[in-house]
Amino acid sequence: MARTINIPSGQEHDLDDRQVDIFDPEVPANILAAALEYWQPGYSLWRCPSYSGPRGLFGLGSPQLVIEWWLFDADGELIDVFWDE
Repeated sequence: MARTINIPSGQEHDLDDRQVDIFDPEVPANILAAALEYWQPGYSLWRCPSYSGPRGLFGLGSPQLVIEWWLFDADGELIDVFWDE
């Protein structure tokens, strides 16, 4: 049986990984602050939707959409991953 995924309203069509300007208003303040601690010229920030594991009693709840924020250096190496909690 397939599990349903709870996707917040307004994000139904924005499920692709994509590069985001670090100062874009969609970047949460806590993510911006954490990424700026590492930020160097040539770095890039990516918005990467993913799904949490099952929630609730005995893991029977629906997975939730989680936005991961991936920070890459100028060579494309992953520096860190951030979550808005």
